[in-house]
Amino acid sequence: MSGKADPRAAGEGTTSRTRLDRGRAALGPALELVHTGRAPTRAVLTAELGVTRATAGAVAAELEALGLIRVDARPGAAAGSQGRPSHRLA
Repeated sequence: MSGKADPRAAGEGTTSRTRLDRGRAALGPALELVHTGRAPTRAVLTAELGVTRATAGAVAAELEALGLIRVDARPGAAAGSQGRPSHRLA
């Protein structure tokens, strides 16, 4: 035995696997939200799906990789908004 702890036993790697599983389950609902215009940005997608920003980003990236949506990361915040503008989804 090497004496090193198995990182999987300590919970490392399970977070990303769990996020991926949640993201896969959200692909269909996310696609519907984007295509119906109910989620024009990643921030709205995050709120509508009830997932973390990281999960919503992974879902959007997966849908984009499949050629089902477009993700526009260029800044374009509306007047009066605060913070970094959210990625637009189409």
